[in-house]
Amino acid sequence: MRTILILISSLTLLLQSACTNLNLASSSPECLYQGSTTIYEAEQDKWYFTDEKDASVETLPASTFKIIHSLIALEENEIIDQTEKFIWDGIPRTVGTPAQVVTKWNQDTNLKMAFQNSTVWFYEVIEKRIPRGTYQRYLADNKYGNGNLTTSGNFWVYGDFAVSPIDQIEFLRKLEDGTVTFSKRTVDILKDIMCSVGDDGEKLCVKTGWTDDNNLNVGWYVGWLERASKKVFFATRLKEQVVSDVPRFLACRKQVTNYYLTKIGAELP
Repeated sequence: MRTILILISSLTLLLQSACTNLNLASSSPECLYQGSTTIYEAEQDKWYFTDEKDASVETLPASTFKIIHSLIALEENEIIDQTEKFIWDGIPRTVGTPAQVVTKWNQDTNLKMAFQNSTVWFYEVIEKRIPRGTYQRYLADNKYGNGNLTTSGNFWVYGDFAVSPIDQIEFLRKLEDGTVTFSKRTVDILKDIMCSVGDDGEKLCVKTGWTDDNNLNVGWYVGWLERASKKVFFATRLKEQVVSDVPRFLACRKQVTNYYLTKIGAELP
């Protein structure tokens, strides 16, 4: 596997086909992880790859699954809207080794909070209410993931369900242009919890994800950026067997994405 930050020496090398790969250590030495960044520029109908092969490889989506998961929950009326709260069961949720309590997870939580805080227990409650067949129907209809939902519980964090960076972008494109199989109301609620709009009208819609299933850390940063006449969709996925500095690994998801978006004049706000 090539290291992620292997890429292009200049914008002229950012072509629709796979890019020439060069070491990026000089600009981002702290983010030398395996993985790739994939970008689609809508107005130019052009794809950009740091590693075209990796862009088609499927892995667990982790919390990026909350995008389509929220849509399914809303469409199935398992939650009314972004303000409806689920009551916290009082069990402290932790992360990492040694375990660290995540305060923002340990409270009554609505959909907007759960999405933005990546509150796993909130979506586990929803998962218990929705039959697997319903999930499979929505996933198949929207061409998201490999359809393998054999793992019990939170199958998007652990197990064999998987999605590729290209799949992530294709789904986001359909979400934005209104061709997903969800109602406009459902999509509008999802965009409310996923997107932020600046004073200049610039829109950023993004979701992060992280899992360490089977001793493989997978970190995602997916979404789209809309600025003036420019709209770009992106999916960065970092991979590492052993992560000694988790905060750095997580921060690099956005940092790596922004490096490549800047190359095409679409830096993150």
